[in-house]
Amino acid sequence: MERYINFQASINFATSNRLQKLVKGYMDEGVTKLHLLLSTYGGKIPAGINIYNFLVGLPIEVVSIHNSSYVDSSGIIVYCAGKERYASPYGSFLFHNPICNIKEAMSLELPKMREITNSLENDQHKIIKIIKSVTNCSEEEIEELMDKRKSLNTLQALDIGLVMKEKIELFPKGVIFDNILDDHLSPVDYEKIPVEYNSIENVGTSEYIRRMM
Repeated sequence: MERYINFQASINFATSNRLQKLVKGYMDEGVTKLHLLLSTYGGKIPAGINIYNFLVGLPIEVVSIHNSSYVDSSGIIVYCAGKERYASPYGSFLFHNPICNIKEAMSLELPKMREITNSLENDQHKIIKIIKSVTNCSEEEIEELMDKRKSLNTLQALDIGLVMKEKIELFPKGVIFDNILDDHLSPVDYEKIPVEYNSIENVGTSEYIRRMM
């Protein structure tokens, strides 16, 4: 039995929990194969790694993950969990280094700055290892993609092995799928979110949307 999920949302622990809850329900139904349609501007690195570890560790087969438009930032971590990785002809992948949002007028002592730097370096190391495991890139080449904030189109992603096949069809005709959705915010919109409100898991979906308006 196969099931399909349409994931068009930011990467955070709220959407991670929704995904895991859906998949656990599928397993109770006897589902053995999972397909994920993915479109995301990214989000929280820990949540992305959480989803990645969950998907690769499942006792069911994550058959395919399909980039339908944008898979950016921590979304690439999730994308790497697919045994078969597809992308639409005009899909894209944005790479960048881990980011730390600092509140205005926040005082940082040297030990705290070292802690933040160490955390960012550890996150970057994890991301590079995950991407390297499914591509033909060296760690240095992946680091360069991140340093230069490179955006790769589908053909470029095919060249490095991130995408395995360009594919127009998203789902088979007549298939029933579940949705994981949130507001489709542009990268500019994400930058406008105050740091203390920039994750749905902290304030709840309705309050998150209200504060964005």
